[in-house]
Amino acid sequence: MGASSSGLLDEAKTIHIKGLVDSCFQSFSAFYCRQYPAAYSGHLQQEVEPKKQERGLILTQRPQTDPEDVLFQGRARFSTWDESSRKGKDKYVVVKRNYSLEVHDSQESFLRGSAAKLVLQPAGGAVLTSEGEAQNLLDQICSGVLNGLKEDSSSAASHAEGFVSLLHLPHSELYCFLFQNESERYHFLSALQSCIRHQSLDPWCEGYYESQAFIHALQLYRQDRGHYECWEILQGPEEQVLAAQFMEEVLPWLQTQLQNKIKGKKAERIRLWLTTVHAAYTAVLEQLKPRLEALRTECRESATANQGLVRSSLDQITASQRFLLKKIQGCVGPEAERVCGEFISPFLPSVLEALTGNIGSALQEMRRTLQSQIDSALAEAGGGSEVTKKVLSLTKTGMEKCFQQVERLKSDLSGLSERFGLSSTDRLVLSAHLDMEKLLDSAVYTFELFLRTSARLQPDQFSVKTARAKDRVLKQLDYDSRLVQRRLYKEVLLRITLPTLSQRLHGSWKNELQQFEQYIFSDFSSFILVQNIYQDVLSGILSQDIQKVLQEAMSNTSSNLLLDTSDLAISQYSLLGQTLTPSTPNKLIENHSQLPYACRLGMHCLPPPAVRYLPGPAGNTDCPNYSPYLPAKYRCKEPRVELPQRRVVGDTVPELR
Repeated sequence: MGASSSGLLDEAKTIHIKGLVDSCFQSFSAFYCRQYPAAYSGHLQQEVEPKKQERGLILTQRPQTDPEDVLFQGRARFSTWDESSRKGKDKYVVVKRNYSLEVHDSQESFLRGSAAKLVLQPAGGAVLTSEGEAQNLLDQICSGVLNGLKEDSSSAASHAEGFVSLLHLPHSELYCFLFQNESERYHFLSALQSCIRHQSLDPWCEGYYESQAFIHALQLYRQDRGHYECWEILQGPEEQVLAAQFMEEVLPWLQTQLQNKIKGKKAERIRLWLTTVHAAYTAVLEQLKPRLEALRTECRESATANQGLVRSSLDQITASQRFLLKKIQGCVGPEAERVCGEFISPFLPSVLEALTGNIGSALQEMRRTLQSQIDSALAEAGGGSEVTKKVLSLTKTGMEKCFQQVERLKSDLSGLSERFGLSSTDRLVLSAHLDMEKLLDSAVYTFELFLRTSARLQPDQFSVKTARAKDRVLKQLDYDSRLVQRRLYKEVLLRITLPTLSQRLHGSWKNELQQFEQYIFSDFSSFILVQNIYQDVLSGILSQDIQKVLQEAMSNTSSNLLLDTSDLAISQYSLLGQTLTPSTPNKLIENHSQLPYACRLGMHCLPPPAVRYLPGPAGNTDCPNYSPYLPAKYRCKEPRVELPQRRVVGDTVPELR
């Protein structure tokens, strides 16, 4: 390998790194092979006894689009940090719906369908917008080889005039994009940050059993090395996560080997270290990808071969798991509750306050911005088709304030590194940003669906019905925002605190857990793992405390975004500009026979509380008081305008008494 492409990574060092990776992978494989059958068994159990679904979102999600669709395209001067002159070369930059970033020689080569000169997968990446931010990041990354060396100002390179965007990928180069105007850079950054969010988190959104096996194996692998946190490093596909984990063991060795060989000025040391680390990471990734795929295939084939045994014994496996859960809970529960009450529970309200203060405020700002955008589109366009075009062009313009509000969590939760050992809040911020992006996209798409049918409306009806549709979309956005927040807060609080509870109990229970193996039949030993059930017990104890904290927040009237989501029907009173007291619904339902005609009187069709959640036929979805929970007899019978059908997936139907 030459120095130009791999820095100071010679063949001998490459061989040693491969040996380190091989040893690490063998350790990980042992955990993975144990976890895969258990995860597959759980998958088959869910097929027979589906997990109870939570209440679903109301807004209509945009269907999958062509991955080759273009999110951004434009000219930019492109360079990398290790280039002697960072003026860059003119390139054509394309961001696609598959969330990859392509660099082409020119617009003509892109339109001809020529292959890109460079394709970047930005999972786990960091976006910077100034030379100062980039220098601070590089100082942190290269601190081990800089040894406090100060930069010679005369040798510092800088970009030509323009608007710079920089992308740093884990264990890789720093890529620089220079745009001629700020508008182009803004739209590029918006598309690029969306790519980072999706590529980092999409692989972990579905909860496939193979992903669960990988996560459990990685947790045990890290615990074996004294690290209990795992959630925050799950960014990108499995091979990238595992490569990043192994690099934690490669980099210290590599730094000791090169400590005395990296010399020169600061810029040269940075260049050498970045190039060497990138070459090492590439070697690790190339070694891991085929081996991980082979391991996955082997485990998949073995699990498929045992499918008959698992299916025929599901009742026994489930009974054994429940029995074991009670045994472990009875033994571990008291001490776990004591540790939780002493070291974790007292700090949950303050963490939740930081989450609600930043994420809740960001969602409120997002709602206001969206409302302003729609109002602007309606005011500027004259007819239905023009409004459609205007709304279809709505982007995330003005949403940077919302995302920046969430960024404050990095400083507000900085104390968690000492209290709970949280190494980074980057994944938390990414999760909140992705949820906000999806909510915004669903709200815009839901409004678009109405506009597609608006051409059938009479001109004198258009403005009134469009305003009502906008109000309904905003109310549905409020509802979905509350659901998304509660789910996010539950997950975040659990992922932050569980490592601390596990670590504090690990010393006393690591060996004690072996005694529970005697309760597992030998035929089922591959499908029932004591360690997993032990983690379930700890998660259950923490979840109870987290739920209590959330309930207290919901009872606080100032936490309006954490209110019970069942108040959607009541919250829709504002659609007609009315402000009603909580006692008003009871007055409206005194005479049920008049309820179907309430809309004509400027009131709401509100059923008795006992039937508020009862789903029924679509009814008049054009009614401004429409709620998907109202049964047919309580719905407005006004003439109906065709609108997209909505269904609340997994909604719970209470018993009528």
